[in-house]
Amino acid sequence: MPETKLSTRDILSEVPAFRRLPDPQLQQLADKALPLRYRIGQPMLRRETLPHQIAVIVEGQARLIGYDPQSHSPITLKRLNRGELLGATGLLRGIPCETAIASTEVTCLTIPAQTFLSVLRHSSALQATVRDRCSVTEAFELMGYILQNQAEVSGDLRELANQISDSADVRVLPPGSGLPGLSADRIWVVSSGTLGEYKAGDPLPDNPEA
Repeated sequence: MPETKLSTRDILSEVPAFRRLPDPQLQQLADKALPLRYRIGQPMLRRETLPHQIAVIVEGQARLIGYDPQSHSPITLKRLNRGELLGATGLLRGIPCETAIASTEVTCLTIPAQTFLSVLRHSSALQATVRDRCSVTEAFELMGYILQNQAEVSGDLRELANQISDSADVRVLPPGSGLPGLSADRIWVVSSGTLGEYKAGDPLPDNPEA
């Protein structure tokens, strides 16, 4: 039998972050998606630049890169395969922070940032799978802020970031919010924007919930 070519919508429906999207919102993404190919070794994201689109890997493999807070040397945080989403962390934080490099030839579907953020605003499903979770890049960078002034970092920061990203509790606060009640058994760090006198990268003081 001849191979059936999947439509853009079918491809996006298999992406873990998009599986729970209603059909109209999935189609909204598919209508704006465009293919883009990267050569081996070509940068897909640079941490100095806020992405203007997100990219979904369709074929190939890439490396997600972090930079050691003390030596500033690059570290592979994660190997990215089909279905992985690139660029969402920077867009959600409003802070350029992601670096990714193609390990093989990579084919992606790209979606404009404006389209992705529009769907996100109106989709509790996408908020739950993307906005309300901590990415490995985000965890690595925020822990780096905390540890960068220490004379010596104990343990593997990459491993710690991967552990944190799986178990982190993310709180999204509306503009102008005061310091919320937070569980004292966790370390809380501002990821983006400002919260009173605290800015991105600042740990918050212990403030146990009532």
